[in-house]
Amino acid sequence: MLALLAVIVIVAGAIYLRTDSFGRLLKGQVGNLLATSFRGEVTVGEVDASIWGALIIHELNVKNGGATIVRIRRIRLSYSLIPLLWHEARIEIIAVDPAINLERESDGEWNLMKALASKSPAAANSGSTAFAIYLDKLGVRNAAIDLAPRGASGPHYRFAAADLDAYLAIKSSGLEAELTELRTRVAAPGMPPADLYAVLSYSSANGPAKARIKALHLTTQASTVSISGIIRNVQKLDCDVAISIDKLAASDLSAVLHNYPLREEIKGRITLKGTANAMHAEAGLAAGNARLEANLQSDLTRNAPTFNGDLSLARST
Repeated sequence: MLALLAVIVIVAGAIYLRTDSFGRLLKGQVGNLLATSFRGEVTVGEVDASIWGALIIHELNVKNGGATIVRIRRIRLSYSLIPLLWHEARIEIIAVDPAINLERESDGEWNLMKALASKSPAAANSGSTAFAIYLDKLGVRNAAIDLAPRGASGPHYRFAAADLDAYLAIKSSGLEAELTELRTRVAAPGMPPADLYAVLSYSSANGPAKARIKALHLTTQASTVSISGIIRNVQKLDCDVAISIDKLAASDLSAVLHNYPLREEIKGRITLKGTANAMHAEAGLAAGNARLEANLQSDLTRNAPTFNGDLSLARST
């Protein structure tokens, strides 16, 4: 009987959630919650309730000190209430035209983390939830991201026309994430513009955090480089990764390495196996009629990493 009553309540709630009056109520409640929860200013425009079980949020803004950090033109949030019966929250989110300006400030903190810091530290540390949260679909369409890791006066890294599709599960045992597709245009100081495509996965559930690079392609007008592999332990950088250089143009290298002497494109493959303090690298690279072979052991944890091994440079006739 209790289960039947719970189902009736959820069904009735689902019907109400799809009404205009709920949308107006939600906007007021969300506005009040955002105004009192974060140190920065987080605001939303209109909130529309769809008859298909979705909320449309217009104009979400995150500001701090008067500066806009995040602006998202539209967010579609779909939900399912029935899984709440077995302590699961199932959500789908699509964000359209987000513009994000991430900057590390003079005190070392990122502006977005500072803006989203809780006004009530006690509430932020109140303990874990019994609910598992599943973002069955996380989509981003036409994002523009400006990243300034050394502050506003330092170098800026820009990601334009970014599209992303992902899955995210937040469980008591840890986090699981699947980046099914990321496409963006990358602009960075001292580098030629490049297109980035990535398919990745990450899990911190049931053991050390691990990641898999299923595909990562970086392409310019003249060059193509691909990375694939697995990081078994993110903290220790226990990895088995392959870097395939299909073509690395001399013009692109000259943009990164000033006074780069070669005029031939580079092709080849580099593999990295081991942990940060015992990394084994093998490389076979060719440029014109010259070939470089390397077999190196390195400790990347030192302030000045050490390299030991063999290098051979040969010229074919």
